[in-house]
Amino acid sequence: CPLKTGTDMTEPAEPPTGETLSPEAAAAAALAADAARERDAAKQADRLRATVALGYAGQQDVAEELRALLTDTGFNVGAAGALAMLGDPAARPVLVQQLKTSSLRVSAALSLRRLEPTLDAVPLLPELMAALESEKDTERINVAETVLLLTGPTSLAERD
Repeated sequence: CPLKTGTDMTEPAEPPTGETLSPEAAAAAALAADAARERDAAKQADRLRATVALGYAGQQDVAEELRALLTDTGFNVGAAGALAMLGDPAARPVLVQQLKTSSLRVSAALSLRRLEPTLDAVPLLPELMAALESEKDTERINVAETVLLLTGPTSLAERD
């Protein structure tokens, strides 16, 4: 609370009443607030990306943070892959769900095989086999690679 200007400088000033910011000042304040929020969000996103990278590097101490990211739509793909590298079974449901998304399918299959080298892929195959009916060649190739990774030799999952 600002201090009064005048004879007694120790008493708080009355809060301004009815004063508003000029349109220019309000716009500048909004821009500054948005910029600060974006900086904070960028710092948070950088921290989360670093957590995922540490998981991929084998740092077990980030596993709890990675498990928390499994529900974050912006980071669950990386978090599940990193947890698979760490051998954490919490990644499995997310990786199985990712098999349903064409763009995530192959990396999810790789991560599942890393997580479970003796994976029983039979329950996962019906939905994938149905996707082989796609009219798109690229989709069928994607599914075929996924099935091969899930059912073939575990050495296939050792590549990136």
